[in-house]
Amino acid sequence: DGLSFVGNGFRDSTRIAAGSPELWKEILLANRSDLLTNLYRFRDTLNETIGILEANDVKSLQAFLDAAKRSRDKLVG
Repeated sequence: DGLSFVGNGFRDSTRIAAGSPELWKEILLANRSDLLTNLYRFRDTLNETIGILEANDVKSLQAFLDAAKRSRDKLVG
């Protein structure tokens, strides 16, 4: 049901899934070590975010969002 509310960002972020599974299997396996490292980091960030939301920790949530914005701003200049 939620798909009716998504915009272009969702389409863009799921673009890889529209590609060749065979090709992406090879790409992912070729980059396995780096990918795992970053997936572990992503998992840690998700767990941190879950904890912040569960605790209703407004101060930590604001700090998390501020840091995310700074990181994004660095990426796009």
